[in-house]
Amino acid sequence: MAESKAKEQTDEKVLVVNPHSPKNIQQVQADAEYMTLRRMKEEEEERERKEAEAARNKN
Repeated sequence: MAESKAKEQTDEKVLVVNPHSPKNIQQVQADAEYMTLRRMKEEEEERERKEAEAARNKN
């Protein structure tokens, strides 16, 4: 039972590869990693902008 609960809470990601794509699996994985890192950077920048704006509004 504990295993099933832990499994439900796990944030699993699925990589879907188009079988007709000219890219191989390593290229698709690299692209996915790049996009994930880019999204994380954008989220961090947005969070920093909001914090800076909140600090300006506080003063």
